[in-house]
Amino acid sequence: MKKSICLVLLFTSGCAPAAIKPEIVSSKVTVTTSGKQINDFESEFVHRASINSREVNTISNFDQVKDSYDQFGKLVGLQLLSDLPALFLQKDDILTAIGKKVIGPGDRFSQLKSQIKDGESSITFLRAGRAYKTLIQVAKSDKDRSLQ
Repeated sequence: MKKSICLVLLFTSGCAPAAIKPEIVSSKVTVTTSGKQINDFESEFVHRASINSREVNTISNFDQVKDSYDQFGKLVGLQLLSDLPALFLQKDDILTAIGKKVIGPGDRFSQLKSQIKDGESSITFLRAGRAYKTLIQVAKSDKDRSLQ
């Protein structure tokens, strides 16, 4: 009896379809869709944010994040625990890069301050498994911000 149960289990397990594994999305600074890089900055996957230096400080102090790992224990990025509308980020988005630097263990939004060069930077994030990018322009004053 024991041998027949083992044979049935062995036989049926070989016939069962392989488990479907979710695709691992690597942290890339560029935004791609269907394997092609998005060069059109008017794309739905690319946002533009204009913030002032005061907002940069507020965003740099944003601490409602936790490290997010894939099923193999590899860091994917920073998962947001609340919305950050100034950068078009929503709760559960996963920040994967700030500027050209891919997020590593222990990284936080405070790096955004050091990544802003000449008043510009970007962030790359995942939302529901799709990659998005926000291009960030730092306005020198509120007057500059209203012109954009």
